Amino acid sequence: MALSGVVCKDRGELRIHESLDELSTDLADYIAELSEASVKERGVFSIALSGGSLIGLMGKLSEAPYNRTVDWAKWYIFWADERVVAKNHTDSNYKLAKDGLLSKVFPLSQVMCTPLMMRSLQRRLRVSTSL
Repeated sequence: MALSGVVCKDRGELRIHESLDELSTDLADYIAELSEASVKERGVFSIALSGGSLIGLMGKLSEAPYNRTVDWAKWYIFWADERVVAKNHTDSNYKLAKDGLLSKVFPLSQVMCTPLMMRSLQRRLRVSTSL
């Protein structure tokens, strides 16, 4: 459990953890709770991932109990800051997420790749501007 929780008015809660494992577990609990609430309310859960250590900390979600209780089929994942490298490059945030979490629990067809999203958006814009 977090060493301390300081609630800051209008700014959320600050938690200090004793270890990375404790932080990872707390993060997994939080994301699982958000996911469950979102699926109940909207039928889906959308999350935007940045790279770096966040993806590694989320790896706990591929373990029990999360790997069995999270409704992965209702998740949609977007990238907040994907690097301009091939998806299989060691610097790719997609590769980090795929190797550390997604390939273990998630239907990869629901990962939104930026170029695919752009093509879809371009098609929609062409249709809407031609009306």
